[in-house]
Amino acid sequence: MAVGMAAKFVKESNWKSDPDSPEKLAVSGQVSNTQLLSQTWDVAVIGAGPAGTLVAGLAARKGLRVVLLEKEPWPRNKVCGCCLNGRGVGILQKAGVLEHLSQSERIALDRMELRVLWGRARFDLPEGLVISRPAMDGALVDWAIAGGVSFFPKTKAKPLGDGKPFSEPAGNAPLGNAHYKEQPEDGFIPVAWETPTEKGVLRAKVTVGSWGLIGPGRDQEAIWGQDVSPKSRIGAGTTLPGYVSELPEPGKLWMIAGVGGYVGLVRFANGTIDAAAALDAGYVRLAGGLAEATSRIVEKTDKGLAEACSKATWKGTPALTRNSKTPGSHRFFLLGDAVGYVEPFTGEGMTWALAGARSLAELLPRAVKHWDDTLVGEWARLHQISVSSRSGLCRTLSKLLRYPHLCAGLTAIASLCPPMGTRIARSLVRDP
Repeated sequence: MAVGMAAKFVKESNWKSDPDSPEKLAVSGQVSNTQLLSQTWDVAVIGAGPAGTLVAGLAARKGLRVVLLEKEPWPRNKVCGCCLNGRGVGILQKAGVLEHLSQSERIALDRMELRVLWGRARFDLPEGLVISRPAMDGALVDWAIAGGVSFFPKTKAKPLGDGKPFSEPAGNAPLGNAHYKEQPEDGFIPVAWETPTEKGVLRAKVTVGSWGLIGPGRDQEAIWGQDVSPKSRIGAGTTLPGYVSELPEPGKLWMIAGVGGYVGLVRFANGTIDAAAALDAGYVRLAGGLAEATSRIVEKTDKGLAEACSKATWKGTPALTRNSKTPGSHRFFLLGDAVGYVEPFTGEGMTWALAGARSLAELLPRAVKHWDDTLVGEWARLHQISVSSRSGLCRTLSKLLRYPHLCAGLTAIASLCPPMGTRIARSLVRDP
């Protein structure tokens, strides 16, 4: 990241230091990343996805000094997670994030059509939104910066050590080369960071890892690594031209399920179609790749969509369903997909991330003021209440979809009683 860009983001974030602190620095185009980053922060958040950015912005609005580190250039382009159900919309609305998103970048999502082989059902999806990920992520970062967050894109980062307490380095030795030993009260966790031109180590009283399905290194995987379900499906996503089909209609989510998985389709405000899929890895291999696998699933519904899927460039993900071994360690919390993930159904994945961020933000001021390792257990309980307990229905639905012929019959029955599907949808989107 260029020095000027780093300074620009910090300027716009209204970055402040304690006026009595020797660490206070003038922010200008001449200040290097090393000067800006290599200091002590209240909270360091790794990963500027929806969960990481929301928790960073909420923490900053509670008076904490927060740095947000994102490994990708900004703005970035992602195709997954463009649907928000009513609960997720409510979280963003209450936080004030939607004020940073123009009406032209969102479209109301209020209907769903489910097609499983020959079975079809339609039901309401109350109060949802379709927002492209570049627009959503951009609005979240703008909101976080406005609240005081210092944002650094193109900055890879990872916490150092084995999850145990650290001590200050001896003498004037650089922090990155220090030998750490266990201490009951250490006061910080070091985080290694690297841009294309610089690298260093910052110190944070608390660090949040919101890096998605894959951690930043094998050493981190050994500490907080995830147990992946052997039956987990893989994810895939792409964007299709709007002219290839009249489906899906604006404001409607189409879910098309088949033998090897299912494909979700929505139309963005600009007319293009977002396609996201959960697929059996074996089915993808037999079909000859992601494009052919998704094309086969949707071909009985719409030939134009099937042809577009076969020609599109799909981006795949690792196995989706997984759980972390622990939700944190000393002065460290995992957040979002890094804690665990279940195949979502109608925008739940994004909502789980946002709900988790909202819960963790309430815990961070206490963690910064006085760390106690029992806070990790408290975070595990909060996560269970706000996220894990809400994913049970999605687990059930994703398992049922592995039996498409059974699901086709159930879908046909549900079509005879549309209010039943609507009640299920409302149970997914209501806020506790």
